[in-house]
Amino acid sequence: MFVLPAIAQKASKQAKAAQRTAVQRYEQGVALLKQNNPARAVVEFRAALQLMPAFAEAQNGLGMALGQQGQTDEAIAAFREAIALDPKFNEARLNLGLALEQKADLGGAINEYREVIKIAPDSAEAHNALGFALGRQGNLNVAVSEFDTAMKLKPDYQEAWYRMGVTRWYVQQYGEAIKYLRQAAKLNPKHFESQYYLGVCLQKTGKIAEAIEALQLALKLNPNVAEGHNALGMAFLADDDLDNAITEFRTALKLNPNLLEAHNQLGLAYINKRDADNAIAELQIVVKQDPNNLAGNHNLGLALIQRSDYNAAIEIYRKLIALNANDAEAHYNLGLALKYKDDFAAAIAAFQRSIALQPSLQEAHYSLGITLMQIGKLDEAVTAFRSAIKAKPDWADAHYTLGTALQQKGDLNGAIAAFREAIRIAPNSPQVHNTLGTALRQKGDAEGARVEFAEAARLNKLKSNNQAATFATNTGLQKMKEGDLAAAIEFFERAISLDPEHALAHYNLGLALQKKGSLAAAKAAFERANKLDPHLKAPRP
Repeated sequence: MFVLPAIAQKASKQAKAAQRTAVQRYEQGVALLKQNNPARAVVEFRAALQLMPAFAEAQNGLGMALGQQGQTDEAIAAFREAIALDPKFNEARLNLGLALEQKADLGGAINEYREVIKIAPDSAEAHNALGFALGRQGNLNVAVSEFDTAMKLKPDYQEAWYRMGVTRWYVQQYGEAIKYLRQAAKLNPKHFESQYYLGVCLQKTGKIAEAIEALQLALKLNPNVAEGHNALGMAFLADDDLDNAITEFRTALKLNPNLLEAHNQLGLAYINKRDADNAIAELQIVVKQDPNNLAGNHNLGLALIQRSDYNAAIEIYRKLIALNANDAEAHYNLGLALKYKDDFAAAIAAFQRSIALQPSLQEAHYSLGITLMQIGKLDEAVTAFRSAIKAKPDWADAHYTLGTALQQKGDLNGAIAAFREAIRIAPNSPQVHNTLGTALRQKGDAEGARVEFAEAARLNKLKSNNQAATFATNTGLQKMKEGDLAAAIEFFERAISLDPEHALAHYNLGLALQKKGSLAAAKAAFERANKLDPHLKAPRP
């Protein structure tokens, strides 16, 4: 964006008629620029300059109009002429700097901005422009200082807040970026980029609900940005809302079929849905267009493992290791594929290599332990499980499997302690309660065993009720499709009686009641569904 100066009319009452006409033509050119009509503005500015060749403001206006038409070289010449006529013409220098940036002449642009600051050190616009150019040049520390100066000089300068936020995002200072991007969005709520980057940074800091809200607002401002839908999909994916994530990734790809990141993320969402075929289809697009794409290859390998195509997965991971022998994740995933092929020796070697490269990779320790258990090496398995727990202390599965290994070794006290820790972390697993009951019975604690078996039975009953409630909900959906609202409502209510915390049953009951016209009851059902599962929101009227 170029800068229009506020000028005093140069022609005095005694000025020649030509000068008066020149000013009039200049003003007409300015009006045409504001109307987004640069072609006609060029005509007016040239006419003004014919009448008054030393008219610096008209040269500046001509440069702006030419620049808007993509004639950057001609615009630069006009700005230089304006500065030659008036060396202290700061607006022309700013515009020259912007035009030089368009030509990738960052050094030239920086020189112009610094000249403006010499003349007018309190120019927030010049400090902001200098910061942006320095940032593009890679001089981020000085860029940040310039943005800070611009904001201090002009606290409501939205562009400076935005650029500071994006710079912080670029250097992965996401918490700092959020502060500036929030203010930028507040100063201009209709600025897509501020809302978009705010959402991206919120997601990076784990504030998923806020990220989704910011990205949805950004896409209301501009629904045709593929990267925005991709970012929203990633936020939904982080929130384990797979259906909405898939919808957003598909929208992104409809807008830009070549957005490989969206293909990759869509593939990952399908993996999480256990839909290996669709995952493979998306991820093959990624690796076909970019054969060395690390994330795409890793995820393709996982999808192939999910489809039990272990040989193809092994080929993928060996290719990744050939590209980077120190890729711990590739060694780990290779180990998984080898393990599923029952090639335990090779799997163990792959897991051990992964751990050597990245000792904090808890999955590698855990999978190593499982594999060692399978071949009867219980002592080594216990060591591996303890390493997994050290890397991730709140991992219920690791505590449970450690307990199983200790139980097989005859260490009942150790096993019971491990099972109790697993239950502390994840108390609703009937399997763990049942296994703990068995260990307590082996130790001679009949009452303790009875309590655990009873709890396992209770949890299994809840699980059975949940499955029955899901069946009733699906039947209700079918009845609703057939137009039988009364039967649909009956099935949804039956589902809720079986499992009062079945969120989808409450939600679909709300839909059926809404169609029936029972709006108050529908509202209550939607509210209950949303409380149980925040992903489920009442449909808009």
